This record gives sequence, structure tokens and C-alpha cells, in this order.
Amino acid sequence: MTATLTAYKLVKIIRLSAVIDEVTMSKFKATLLLFCCGISFTANAYMIGGAYASLVSCNWGQIGYEYGYIGTYDVNGKLIQVFFGSSYCQH
Repeated sequence: MTATLTAYKLVKIIRLSAVIDEVTMSKFKATLLLFCCGISFTANAYMIGGAYASLVSCNWGQIGYEYGYIGTYDVNGKLIQVFFGSSYCQH
């Protein structure tokens, strides 16, 4: 009898936790969506000469005698290259 009651209570707890998990997951998804939207709006925050710069490409290459990451940015329709060395290009 005790095992049956315990099993019954366990089933109720599992069902309740499933409902709570659905609500929590919905809130988590909404929060994640808002976070991703916020990131996408600030993705072009890198500035060159006071103007917003959009990263076109980031490649490993050589400038002079130095090797490293070279970022190519679009700044108001003009392509500008920035040398970052061992650090990956900024977005």
C-alpha cells in the first residue's frame, strides 16, 4: 500500500515538474530570443575613424614582416584593412 501511494505521489510530482519545466523553458526561450536580438543589433559596434565598421572578412596573412589576423572592414562603402596580430578580428 505504501509503495502504491509513493508511486502515485511520484507520478504527480513528475507531471507537475513537467508543467513547470514547460513554463520555465518558454521563459528561457523568450529570454534567449531577446538576448540574441540584442546581440545582433550591437554586432557592428566596431568603429574606425568615428564611423561604424562592418567586418567583411578576417584572414591570417602578412603585412610587411608581421604575420597575424587581418580584418577587412566596410566603412561607408570604403574597404579598410586593420592588422590585429595574434588576436582575432573585432566585430
